[in-house]
Amino acid sequence: MNKKAPILVQGAMDIEIEVLKNNIEDIEEIIVDGYKFYNGKLEGYPIIISKTEIGIMNCGIATLLGIKNFLPCIIINQGTLGGFGNIHRGDIVIGQDCFNLNSYKTPYLKKGEGSNPFKWNLQTFREGIDEFEKIEADTNIIQFIKEHEKEIWKNRLIYGTIGAYKIAHRYKVPIVGIRVVSDNEILQEEYDRTIAVKAQECAISLCKQWILKEGNK
Repeated sequence: MNKKAPILVQGAMDIEIEVLKNNIEDIEEIIVDGYKFYNGKLEGYPIIISKTEIGIMNCGIATLLGIKNFLPCIIINQGTLGGFGNIHRGDIVIGQDCFNLNSYKTPYLKKGEGSNPFKWNLQTFREGIDEFEKIEADTNIIQFIKEHEKEIWKNRLIYGTIGAYKIAHRYKVPIVGIRVVSDNEILQEEYDRTIAVKAQECAISLCKQWILKEGNK
């Protein structure tokens, strides 16, 4: 790993990057094609905070700009998500893999038959191949997190499936996603926007452990 290459940490909204910015030294705002990046240092190590804006398209553009302009060693994509099933508000999810949430194959229905999302199939459309594709997070980062769980986060970490890693994979940049569950409608746990702090705290802890590892090489 090139020690001069920064860690790139992403968040979509101001509330998802404020804690990160407050922990960075010598911070400098850089605007690239309308997207905000904050250059600085964490414990003496170069780090870039990226405000990606909301939505997959914005995140994709910001990720590409971040890779091209800052040449990061790893990307940590963090933020909030809505949960379902037996995960609770405040739980931290590590994205062991991901898939495209907006790529569906829908059955043909006649006029007036409406639409039934329960019959939609997740599909990855590629020339000559129609299949469902999951993309793995960087295995080295996942293994590192599992080996340092107690140092990174005091509570339980859940390993699951979240949103896309496609662009980072195309450019061969190691990436992992961190999400804090902000609500769970099934369990009637209402949305709490302030809980975004937890994902940032977890990301900072991961960065510090990663920096420590690099310093010991």
